Amino acid sequence: GGGLFWTSMLALEVLPGSGFGTATAAIPLSGYLTLWGFFGLIPLQAGIQVSKACRNYYGLGALFLFLLAAAPFAPTMLQYLAYGVGLLTGFFGLWAGIQYLASNPATELSLDRKRAKT
Repeated sequence: GGGLFWTSMLALEVLPGSGFGTATAAIPLSGYLTLWGFFGLIPLQAGIQVSKACRNYYGLGALFLFLLAAAPFAPTMLQYLAYGVGLLTGFFGLWAGIQYLASNPATELSLDRKRAKT
């Protein structure tokens, strides 16, 4: 889901700059971001059951998309708020990854020279 979003968002931004198609207007782009914001609420329901970091990550991710959708029609302060929420989303995503790695140490990946078949 998230990889498809970023791939399509990149195509919407890069292809018109390269001469393929026209740039997306503000209203259709806001609708696109709103739709992905609603899609972001679906993993939020699962993230609530996993951990607090996952809940924060998915909740802030959906909020980030909704704020980005409203940004072209709102004051500049809302755009800065959206950017701040985006940074918090990245922080909580990183925090969730660190928590997962800390609770599931990868002992199978550690190098044991005595058992190595070289």
